[in-house]
Amino acid sequence: MTAVIRPRAAFGLMALGLLGVCCSAERQFDEAPGGGSAGQAGASGTAGGSGVGSTGGGGTAGVAGFGAGAGTAGTAGSTSAGGFGGSQPSNTCGGTTPLDDEPGAPCGICDSGVVMCDGPDATACIGEKLISTPIGHEGTVSASTVFNGFPPAFAIDGDDTTSWFSTGPEGQPTQFEWRAPTTECFTSITIVSNDNNANPDFREEYGFGQVTVQILDDSDMPVWSETRNLTGTPDPTTTVEPAGVRGEAIRLLLTGHESPDCGGFSELRVVANR
Repeated sequence: MTAVIRPRAAFGLMALGLLGVCCSAERQFDEAPGGGSAGQAGASGTAGGSGVGSTGGGGTAGVAGFGAGAGTAGTAGSTSAGGFGGSQPSNTCGGTTPLDDEPGAPCGICDSGVVMCDGPDATACIGEKLISTPIGHEGTVSASTVFNGFPPAFAIDGDDTTSWFSTGPEGQPTQFEWRAPTTECFTSITIVSNDNNANPDFREEYGFGQVTVQILDDSDMPVWSETRNLTGTPDPTTTVEPAGVRGEAIRLLLTGHESPDCGGFSELRVVANR
């Protein structure tokens, strides 16, 4: 009886041993170190804003996987492109071209108009006044020398049959001066010759060779000047056009007397813009 029972017990112990080995192997397989999953890639940088866009920053790196033998960190997101350059206004009329004149500034002859926008990239002078007014008779006149009986006032009496005459060469330019009651904006100045003088003997050989016309400010400083030759006899009637120069007086510097006795002209015509 004893010999039959022992082999079964031995078999049972062997079976239990094998089961334990299998279970142990299974546990070892389950618990073996495994690689973690790869980290997620970082997000792309934000695009630059419109206008002159700045370049977006790169995305952050992904987080590494969990577990022993962790996965590698995710790749950082790519840097985004900068925004497109916007079209930004660069002048006060709404355009992009630099303006020659700033809107609101005075313009035209004697600053009588105002600059205004003429489209997004251009300006125009609006409201310019072109009212030419003879004012010669409103001024007061003087001269460096005066021949008796021919005063400077004859040059602004509106009568070209009368003339102012000097006493001849002075060793320096003979001066004739016209002065306004207030600042004027001069547009033309004309010197009329002796051609129509009431005395025919005074019509020729009593002029000058050259004249310099100056406009003076309120400190008697020249702010504009032009020189003209007075070729021939009688002198040619001569007009200069300052085209909007402001001043308070006009000075004539006369040289090259044609006669050693005297020299002059019949009228000084002054026109201003008002």
